[in-house]
Amino acid sequence: MLRKSAADNSAILGRLERGTSVKVLSVSGAWAKVAAGSKTGYVRAAYLSASKPGGASSGTPASKTVTKYVNVDPGSHLLLRKSAADNSAILGRLERGTSVKVLSVSGAWAKVAAGSKTGYVRAAYLSASKPGGASSGTPAPKTVTKYVNVDPGSHLLLRKSAADNSAILGRLERGTSVKVLSVSGAWAKVAAGSKTGYVRAAYLSASKPGGASSGSLPPKQ
Repeated sequence: MLRKSAADNSAILGRLERGTSVKVLSVSGAWAKVAAGSKTGYVRAAYLSASKPGGASSGTPASKTVTKYVNVDPGSHLLLRKSAADNSAILGRLERGTSVKVLSVSGAWAKVAAGSKTGYVRAAYLSASKPGGASSGTPAPKTVTKYVNVDPGSHLLLRKSAADNSAILGRLERGTSVKVLSVSGAWAKVAAGSKTGYVRAAYLSASKPGGASSGSLPPKQ
């Protein structure tokens, strides 16, 4: 979907077919501003690739199946769904460390074989190596400082838990520094001032973004 602004509920300007070429004007978090023919709008950046995907008629898979592991927080699980949609029927719940065969990846979703079941999971929650067990009391990564990197004038929501419908604890402005305590899939647990909560990891950057007044940088293409 080509949308008017960087939001899932924004007006739809058009529908882009698989393999359509677009010019990427800028990227902010999970969204890319693109020019598609005579139209300019926003698409989910995860659904863009540097090379043109093979056509549906090609009977030879581009890559071999690979084994990956479910990497979610200890005690939680990854939902195996019937189709690549968050509202699709749940086929099962995969525990941390479960091995799956990745059959294909399209955007944010991976088609996997888990035991006798085949379905779809969020690709961000799969890792190439098996995650350590919950019993390990020494966290491997140190906390790091990152910065909120959203469009000038907008803000990043700090939520109580790692879910889009979770309670909002605060709104973080562009350039706000946070301490990243942990990252699980698309979410980061952060300390922002006196508050601790969850934000979308895609909207954090290692360096402080420039102010809205900086007009010297041309958009990347």
